[in-house]
Amino acid sequence: MISLKVNKQSTLLAINVEGSIDEDASLPSLDFSGISHICFDFKELKLINSCGIRDWVNWLKAFPTSLKIEYTQCPPILIDQINMISGLLPQGGIVSSFYVPYFSEKEDDVVLQLFNKGQEVPEEIALPSGETVELDVIPEKYFKFLKQAA
Repeated sequence: MISLKVNKQSTLLAINVEGSIDEDASLPSLDFSGISHICFDFKELKLINSCGIRDWVNWLKAFPTSLKIEYTQCPPILIDQINMISGLLPQGGIVSSFYVPYFSEKEDDVVLQLFNKGQEVPEEIALPSGETVELDVIPEKYFKFLKQAA
């Protein structure tokens, strides 16, 4: 189940996406009057599947082409799909912040670190605990979305 929390701020429509973009996702009609920029925050996105992707891409097609569309706090599940599915990030849309998975041997798990577009992503980082963790993706594949023309 998806929850979209919509907040209009002057010419910006800020939308927090929570839950799952799947076959049960109900994507609402939006009022674009006076809006020039839409910013989707995906920090709380838990799942996205093929049915949800199809519905999301079709939903975005109804948006005015003059809108600036920005995706923030994109988790790896979304980045992986953006890299594979044309239209998931609309033409001219940008990913301004995204999570990068690093592997922690100590925890035997993945640790996510948030980066902004244009920020260098190192192969290793030190956590506040002092542990050094290593990049857990193939950079050429994972960061493909950054090369899309904005």
